[in-house]
Amino acid sequence: MDNVPPRDGSAQGTGEGAQLSNGGSSSRKRPLEEGNNGHSKFRPKKRKKTPGPVLPKNALMQLNEIKPGLQYKLLSQTGPVHAPIFVMAVEVNGQMFEGSGPTKKKAKLHAAEKALRSFVQFPNASEAHLAMGRTLSVNTDFTSDQADFPDTLFNGFETPVPSDASFYLGSNGDGSFGSSREYGLSSAAVASSLNQLPLPAPLPYPTASGKNPVMILNELRPGLKYEFLSESGESHAKNFVMAVAVDGQTFEGSGRNKKLAKARAAQSALASLFNMQLDQTPSRQPIPSEGLQLHLPQVLADAVARLVVDKFSDLTENFTSPHARRKVLAGIVMTTGTDVKDALVISVSTGTKCINGEYMSDRGLALNDCHAEIISRRCLLKFLYTQLELYLSNKDDQEKSIFIKSERGGFKLKENVQFHLYISTSPCGDARIFSPHEAAQEDQGDRHPNRKARGQLRTKIESGEGTIPVRSTITIQTWDGVLQGISNAEARQPGKAPNFSVNWTVGDTGLEVINATTGKDEMGRASRLCKHALYSRWMRIHAKLSSSLRLKIFKPNLYHETKQGATEYQTAKECLFKAFLKAGLGAWVEKPIEQDQFSLSV
Repeated sequence: MDNVPPRDGSAQGTGEGAQLSNGGSSSRKRPLEEGNNGHSKFRPKKRKKTPGPVLPKNALMQLNEIKPGLQYKLLSQTGPVHAPIFVMAVEVNGQMFEGSGPTKKKAKLHAAEKALRSFVQFPNASEAHLAMGRTLSVNTDFTSDQADFPDTLFNGFETPVPSDASFYLGSNGDGSFGSSREYGLSSAAVASSLNQLPLPAPLPYPTASGKNPVMILNELRPGLKYEFLSESGESHAKNFVMAVAVDGQTFEGSGRNKKLAKARAAQSALASLFNMQLDQTPSRQPIPSEGLQLHLPQVLADAVARLVVDKFSDLTENFTSPHARRKVLAGIVMTTGTDVKDALVISVSTGTKCINGEYMSDRGLALNDCHAEIISRRCLLKFLYTQLELYLSNKDDQEKSIFIKSERGGFKLKENVQFHLYISTSPCGDARIFSPHEAAQEDQGDRHPNRKARGQLRTKIESGEGTIPVRSTITIQTWDGVLQGISNAEARQPGKAPNFSVNWTVGDTGLEVINATTGKDEMGRASRLCKHALYSRWMRIHAKLSSSLRLKIFKPNLYHETKQGATEYQTAKECLFKAFLKAGLGAWVEKPIEQDQFSLSV
């Protein structure tokens, strides 16, 4: 009996080995810890869970994201013990929805499905069926009245567009785009204006799981040869260009190595010839298109994106320039009517970083924020100033300007003139962090969309990327408060994004390259988009306006005075800031007052 261990699992004796009942011995790597119930403090490391494929959200999850905090009530339980039937109910938008099932969970799911049917319009039937936990074959015709469907909830979601339907690219008054026969722009005209050939019939594509574009293209067109075209850039920032000829057409791709350049060339060929829409990351799974969907907002969006990317390609010598490196691309396109061919690229810009506090200028000579979308907005201001100068120059040039005089005074855009902003990724802030549409395959998405951290105003990080939530109290940065960031001894982790930002506005001869850390170019010169430069343009227009109207208009001295003179703008801005505070989203962080206390040098 001396060899039998006690029930608590601890071994008898004080040695490192304990005698077993069969006469054998077992040695421990560590002595048992006293005062810990005889158990060692050592714990084996937990295995890292390998993330599996992202599962589609069911109706219960979808409804909870749209209407958080819903309460489900048990109405009744009937049936025998071995086969109960539960009835659950939920109130949404003042209406009760009931669902039944063999378990409470399934009953809640059915109630959520009914609630979703009442107000959710899914973008397409595939997503709707995924949300409802159903899977359908790829070739299912959602518009057919099949008797084997449990209901006809999704039949109207994917209506085929008649071949003779007419479209126009114009406003409906609510900012949306629609279709009309009165403009006479057929679907074929839209397709041709977008340089799109009629798409081929769906082919039996190979399974794309785990295959990159090169592999997929090789299965469709075996024996293709890729040609190395050029190599540029410094040793730490190389750029390679590869090309491949498919069906008599040549497709090029660029990247930091030849493998990536080949993948992008193959990706371009797949998109153009086989209508396979791949993710920007070539390694991700391609999605065969279901056909040309002439849904006008999507058509317009695709056209705007392609125009901006093509212009950036022209400006960077087909992406071979060292300044073609970028993480985010933005641009603004102007349309003046129903024909996409008349669209004009107004601006192109890249960048993801902000200025270092050490280099901030109190004369408006440095760019504080070099994020691509912010730079494109400044390019638009520059373009608008050019158009105002054109209108005020002489009567012959007035017709060329996009402005006309407004009945309320001042100027307004001509009819049908619209501007469209393109950004290659979601802008900084909540839209970027919790974007449900840009979750990578290995990501699990946002599991907690209703937490207080969601929907907060965020401020950009000095001399770096990303954003952090703002405080709920009114905050105005002070000059020393901004500059103190440079004394932080902890080195920042350099990201993969380049430290420069480029900009181009229609009329410019080429790209301007700005060091995002200093807010100026590499020679230390002020940007053509800096506050000082734009203020100079505004003052020239102010002087022309005074002389043309023969009025004595107050001439402001400081930039701050000029900004405050725009009373309608200031009122709207204050209302917006108050709305943020009232909604609990945080307080808008205003820049240091000293930054606007400058005048133009004579």
